[in-house]
Amino acid sequence: MLATLRMNKPEWILIVIGCITASIIGARDPVYYIIQTKLATVSQQCDKNVQKRKIDFRTISFFKYHSIYGYVFARSGEALTKRLRSKAFQAILRQDMTFFDREENSIGALCTRLATEASVVQCATGVRFGLIFQHLFAMVAGILLGFACSWQLTLLMIVFLPLMLFGGFLQTRLTVYYSSKDKHILENAGKVCGNDFFFIMDSLYCSTEDRYGSHSKHPNSNAVDEIKLLL
Repeated sequence: MLATLRMNKPEWILIVIGCITASIIGARDPVYYIIQTKLATVSQQCDKNVQKRKIDFRTISFFKYHSIYGYVFARSGEALTKRLRSKAFQAILRQDMTFFDREENSIGALCTRLATEASVVQCATGVRFGLIFQHLFAMVAGILLGFACSWQLTLLMIVFLPLMLFGGFLQTRLTVYYSSKDKHILENAGKVCGNDFFFIMDSLYCSTEDRYGSHSKHPNSNAVDEIKLLL
């Protein structure tokens, strides 16, 4: 994780801005109903210009923070993905010939790794930090707002917080488990696809397109199984 963060060092300003914006977005959710109440009270004012000005201000603020949050993390993430794929490709080119003779290092499998693994690593840095800040500030703001409104009800809700954390942990473990299964299946599909491009006539005779189709169906079935378990 630390090595990945060091690789993302050139975009640290964007990540900091994104984390700050994510904190604002997270703290906004608990006070969303208060804002909705303010918008409802604005409509009671007689001055149409005041109504329009206040509604426009709150609406623009809503979209502005989300736009900044999405832009900075998308830009830093794409830069990291490009950097990781470049380094991975350079590492592949420096391997000896015996490396490419192994079945797991076929052209299709290597292309699949370059296409998927860099994106997975990128999701573990900036975007994850943004989600951490967003959920952390949402929880803190919600607790503070709850104590301000009704401390008895807030204490009652805090009792269920460990159960919610356990549910999130279980969901994360299931997602990681099915992602690892999908990775292995997609690598096998990449091997078949790569061999088909190089031996197109043999593929027609051997009907390997059916094998590729069977490999491609497994990620969809895994996703359905994951949804059933979560439900």
